Amino acid sequence: MGGIWVYPYIEVINRATRACTIKHVNQGFIDYLCFYEPDIIVLQIGIVDCWIRENGKQFVSKGEFFNSMNGIVDLLKKRPNGQMIIVGICPTSEKMESRYPEINQEINFYNNIYKQFLNEKQIHFIDMEQFIKSTAISTYLLPDDQHINPNGNKLVATEVIKIVNSYIYNELGTKCFNDEDFKTAFNFFEKAYEKYNGNLDNLYNYILLLIENNNIVKLRNVLDSLKTNKFDKELMELIGIANKIIQSGN
Repeated sequence: MGGIWVYPYIEVINRATRACTIKHVNQGFIDYLCFYEPDIIVLQIGIVDCWIRENGKQFVSKGEFFNSMNGIVDLLKKRPNGQMIIVGICPTSEKMESRYPEINQEINFYNNIYKQFLNEKQIHFIDMEQFIKSTAISTYLLPDDQHINPNGNKLVATEVIKIVNSYIYNELGTKCFNDEDFKTAFNFFEKAYEKYNGNLDNLYNYILLLIENNNIVKLRNVLDSLKTNKFDKELMELIGIANKIIQSGN
């Protein structure tokens, strides 16, 4: 694996299926949630959906892809503590681009559909387009220019572990906070943020304790690093309080 779990007892259930589309996942998703009751789901799907076939069509249109993803997210909300890590669709090579014109543009379109759900607390996205470039595909993809090779698997594992460890640290911090061990809680929240700063539950907890500790320097650094303003009402209100504290401290 590309990292170390912070918690030694993690059960992994492999439900991978070849030639599967997001429509198939949506149709069976309620069974995954109710039968396995997972804490974290890793979803890696989309290349079958968006790939341009010899007839010029795709198995799953953009509208169908969005609707299926929306259905999955709606079901996930029924288990509000559950998390989903989406592994983005990998771009392909210039050779494939010449054979299937604009395929990388299509891949980007479908990845952008995933990104529309990133304001949801339960959704995390690994953007494979940030790691894989069409001019150096062989670094992470097999010779078919579609599926990840051992280095690609290591890359995905490393990014997944960061998110999972952040989730675990945040859970540990929440337990300590509820037990009124605020110093240990802060340390766990900070570790969670350092592992992965896209955990919105942890972001709220970390900012809250930074405010309580009046740590202006770290508070400013956290707010400066925010890449979006699409947060829920509670987090937006807390960020507003943090900004006022920073301004008053200048």
